[in-house]
Amino acid sequence: MNVLAGIDYDESALKTYKHNFPDAKVLSTDISKLTCKQLEEAIGEVPRSTGETAWC
Repeated sequence: MNVLAGIDYDESALKTYKHNFPDAKVLSTDISKLTCKQLEEAIGEVPRSTGETAWC
């Protein structure tokens, strides 16, 4: 599994994630409102399909 980023609107959850994965990118937002464009701006090109899961 290739994790692209941690996404959460809870700052304490992101702080913990960043502590555990210091090189990871984090996005402070509601994932249900996140667009592909916003994700690409934050992490670069987003895979259109990752195995069985289609994202953007």
